[in-house]
Amino acid sequence: MRLRVVVIIIILALSFGGCTALRIAKKFKSGIPELPVEADTIHFEKSHPILLFVSINDSPDTFKFILDTGAPTMVSPEVANKLGIQRGGKLPSKGVKVHAYLSREPITISIGKAKVRNFIPLISEFPDEVKGISGFIGSDFLRFFKVRLDYKTKTLIIARPEYQFPLSNRAVKLEMKTSFPLYFPIFTCEMDSIKAKAMVDVGSPFSIVVPMKYKDKIKDAIKSKGIMASWPTEKSVPNYLGRVRSFRMGNFEVKDAMVLSAYLPMPYVLIGRDFLKNFVVILDYPVRKIIFDPFEKLEIKTNEFSYGLKLHREKGKLVIQGVWEGSPADRAGLEPGDEILKINGIQVDSMDMKEIEDLLDRTRSLELSVLKPVNNREILVILKKDWLLPRL
Repeated sequence: MRLRVVVIIIILALSFGGCTALRIAKKFKSGIPELPVEADTIHFEKSHPILLFVSINDSPDTFKFILDTGAPTMVSPEVANKLGIQRGGKLPSKGVKVHAYLSREPITISIGKAKVRNFIPLISEFPDEVKGISGFIGSDFLRFFKVRLDYKTKTLIIARPEYQFPLSNRAVKLEMKTSFPLYFPIFTCEMDSIKAKAMVDVGSPFSIVVPMKYKDKIKDAIKSKGIMASWPTEKSVPNYLGRVRSFRMGNFEVKDAMVLSAYLPMPYVLIGRDFLKNFVVILDYPVRKIIFDPFEKLEIKTNEFSYGLKLHREKGKLVIQGVWEGSPADRAGLEPGDEILKINGIQVDSMDMKEIEDLLDRTRSLELSVLKPVNNREILVILKKDWLLPRL
């Protein structure tokens, strides 16, 4: 996601030293938490992205923010302008196209009953794929609280540091290795007995994403043609999809877990929604603990039943961004750069990306009208989902 460019900008800014680094340090030390109850339960409607209704400066208006533990807290320029939040210093971007600023004055941010006053957010542009979003709630806001996330009940509980959540006897307790300035929830995992730093990344839809340096640990790997997943400032292609023989967190182990390998801007294994939804996840920022309490029935992915293609909007067109080698899309001759004109006979101009992604998720077969740019020829393709990796 291009959003992660902001993280890179912050790291660059700190490396510059001087006044810029001092302003960044002040931003990430800012905030006075308030929570008038022991714990407050907030419901969300869908698991990705997790949308929260946020109030700023005690305004009666609420704004849609995305919960992302792998990002700093940010507001959009539109919301900043509407509420009179002035831009302060611009963060040096060193050629990066996304612009980010510190707010000139501290503000108050509220989620439900949880509130942080005297907080300095970032003001930043957001990528096109999150149109209509007013901001992001990151770990720099959450760090004052004990946070419980349950994808099954679609609830987020924000609690005081002393509050005790009930746990099963299967709960896995790990040390959180977060550090100033970004406060990301990082812990140690093992892949095939090799220790690695992992991050709870609520903003990622994937199960487990590993940096490219671990590619040789992946078995049954398939390669992408084009881009299936990319991160800012990094080489985008190729991606690899496969399995690791063993993935371990403390005494919890998964055999043959499916992983995606990509070039990442940070050296962490990213643990996203498709993995986290098997647990009640507790991020105890004040005492630096992460707890994974597994459900009775686990659905941790070892394979993917899919068409094997990635679509995106490009200059108003719906274009194939990537396909997995050997997938139904690849076997049908689809390639990166092909334009999708119709899906099941419906013009794609009348569909937004959410509708299209829902179709890709819930259907088992699709009829696509495809324009091949090489010869400007329109073809009709019928795809049927299949397993991307060899069956276990």
